[in-house]
Amino acid sequence: MGTGKKKIEIQRRETPKQRMVAFSKRRKGLFKKADELRRVTGADVGVLVFSPAGRPYVNGDPSFDAIVDRYQRTVQQSNDDDNVADYGDETSRCRRWLEAIEVEAFNDVDELLGLKKELEEIREKVAKTR
Repeated sequence: MGTGKKKIEIQRRETPKQRMVAFSKRRKGLFKKADELRRVTGADVGVLVFSPAGRPYVNGDPSFDAIVDRYQRTVQQSNDDDNVADYGDETSRCRRWLEAIEVEAFNDVDELLGLKKELEEIREKVAKTR
């Protein structure tokens, strides 16, 4: 019987040329596995790899940029949801109130000072809930 594939020990390559060759081969294999994962599961997959020389290589479907944009939107939405949830109903009510304010509608300085006082009270309430 043949010996088949022999398992080799994973270790750092000695010369920069050896490292670059290993990087190129392994990068291709990694990108193939990412494509296989996408085909089998239907997931959007993006891979970013930097070569030993510092050069970036990307692979993604539908595109790497589209996947990164989607990730950033998801993280931002999650952070926004967490911020609202962390401070409860009072903060949500205050946020809606602040969004509805039209500063141009104030007629004089006294009205603006009243708004400032209300905002300071809201800030104190939010600080207490943290």
